[in-house]
Amino acid sequence: MLAQPVTEKEIHTGKHKNAAGSFEFVHASMQGWRKTMEDAHEIYCPPGASGRYVAFAVYDGHGGSDVAIKASKHAVKMITDEEPFKEYISSPNGEEEGRKQMLIASCEQGLRKADDRIRTLNQVDGEDCDESGCTANVNFLTEEFICCANVGDTRAVLCRNGEAVIMSEDHKPTNPGETIRIEKAGGRVTRKRVNGSIAVSRSLGDFFFKSTEGADPWDQPIICKPDVVVVKRDEQQDEFIVCCCDGVWDVMSNQEVCEFVRERLKAGGTNLTLISAELLNFCLTKKSKDNMTAIIVLLSAGQQLIPASCCSIS
Repeated sequence: MLAQPVTEKEIHTGKHKNAAGSFEFVHASMQGWRKTMEDAHEIYCPPGASGRYVAFAVYDGHGGSDVAIKASKHAVKMITDEEPFKEYISSPNGEEEGRKQMLIASCEQGLRKADDRIRTLNQVDGEDCDESGCTANVNFLTEEFICCANVGDTRAVLCRNGEAVIMSEDHKPTNPGETIRIEKAGGRVTRKRVNGSIAVSRSLGDFFFKSTEGADPWDQPIICKPDVVVVKRDEQQDEFIVCCCDGVWDVMSNQEVCEFVRERLKAGGTNLTLISAELLNFCLTKKSKDNMTAIIVLLSAGQQLIPASCCSIS
């Protein structure tokens, strides 16, 4: 840890409007007490009004930032290049459950290919990154759904009419199901870590823990298989989505984060830059010792929280 935290922030804001709706978003990152910044992020809005989705993701690195940076360049593209995703986007009609499955399959296979791509890039670059990895929390907003694909302990929460709706569950080695899976794959959980080393049970990278010869990539002690949650959007109640690394969630609950953002919107806080900076500063005062990254995406119902005297998205 550093003697003093690095409190300078990287903040980006934007607005986008397409067939999926009108969105305002902010990304904010702060190094904090850590010696290096290992988080990365990605926000992608397809160009033109004909786009049918927006995507945003947070990648929390460990053992360096290399894998997180590579993930931020490839993960979303790998998912959107999957045939089920292309079919979903090009055919807006169809049975709801079948359309959900298109998104789920795309996220599962896309992140598997992203992991393979990162391994290949490491080999091409001649980099020894087998013990470097990252979480991935990748989200898609479409006309009808909110889709969250999660690997690791970065978390997304939807604020729906003031209540926190958990979009992802943390992948911890001590989760009973994960412990069983790890041990079945030949690993062990000691000191709440996989083989006493990695604090998450699923990640991109970490290829040292994905080296069991002859085993499928999803049958290794650490795997990149995401849990994918798809919920139907509610234009009247869905206010905003917050996606943060564990530097935030270590010191704030899902509901606390929702209330923190919501209260500032209701007070006329149209400045998402200020809200995101205040969130990270608040986590620092709550003794967070990790890097911190947050993405806030304001949805239609969230825009209605802002007093009429303030400007909102046109």
